[in-house]
Amino acid sequence: MEFKGKISSLQRDDSIFFGKVSLEGVEAMKFVIKEYEDSLGQLVNFDKSLIYFSNNTNRGVKSKVWEILGVRIANNPDKYLGLPTMVGRRKKNAFVQLKENFMRKIESWRIWNLSTDRKEVFIESVLQAIPIYTMQCFLLPRNSKTNKGIHWNNWLDMCILKMQEGMEFRDLAKFNLALLAKLGWKLTVNLNSLLAKVMRATYYPYGDFMNANLGAYPSYT
Repeated sequence: MEFKGKISSLQRDDSIFFGKVSLEGVEAMKFVIKEYEDSLGQLVNFDKSLIYFSNNTNRGVKSKVWEILGVRIANNPDKYLGLPTMVGRRKKNAFVQLKENFMRKIESWRIWNLSTDRKEVFIESVLQAIPIYTMQCFLLPRNSKTNKGIHWNNWLDMCILKMQEGMEFRDLAKFNLALLAKLGWKLTVNLNSLLAKVMRATYYPYGDFMNANLGAYPSYT
């Protein structure tokens, strides 16, 4: 029985399977899972498992696959550790929740009627900390500058050091690049890590990270 796909990881926690949708492939996947359970005694929790289909998958095929695997069908790719597992062409849509988290915090800020000093602390310790985890993995898309409203000061001016009469807030775009550069450094130093091996095999099998090309249809990561 042949399974035409790949297993991204197989461990005690979360595993992701990729495969072409076919009844033969699904049966093979179910067989692989059963072999894994029998060999290690670890059972897959199908109640917590999800399956996601591409948009061009036939509805009848979806139904048959669901009957075989018995897992829930997800209309959108699920998040993992708060990060999107799939980023499509509309990149801003993948990070809508991040923006909503910002807005919820700001709305609560308005309710509190904070003083100027407390607002500064709020921005530094709360707002600027929200996207850090995401920025370690993704280059966040820039927001358009068509937002209406009065901007009392240029944000870049507020990023100037306090000794230079600025607010010393972070330039999040540059901070995002710095975090990704740190990740790039790890890919050049820790060549035997799983991430480095996957990236090398996918994007630069005959070269190195610093001279790699994106190629056709690359992952947003």
